[in-house]
Amino acid sequence: MKNKIKKNIVGLLSLVLMMVQSYTPVFATATAGAGDASATATNDIVNKVLAPIMILKTILIAGAGAVGVVIAIKGIVDLGTAIPQQDSSGISMATRELIGGGIIIAVDVIIGIFTL
Repeated sequence: MKNKIKKNIVGLLSLVLMMVQSYTPVFATATAGAGDASATATNDIVNKVLAPIMILKTILIAGAGAVGVVIAIKGIVDLGTAIPQQDSSGISMATRELIGGGIIIAVDVIIGIFTL
């Protein structure tokens, strides 16, 4: 048992050491002293690279919001059918769906606000 724990610890430490050694920060900036033309060219390149990523982010956020709306509407419908039947488990599930949809919609809105 001790050997197995020792092997796991050695493997974990080796993995951490490899990750630390291979870490290389990369910055997209203009070279010093090159003037404004180089900085503008670098910004154009960065914007060209980030444009598709921003489009994908917008699509994913909109998709998550749409899923949240669908879940919330399903919760409202289920709640509307469970209340007249006095089904306590149905009311509980519908309330959870409604709250879950609301949370997804709220997270969608919060991400949209913070990533303007």
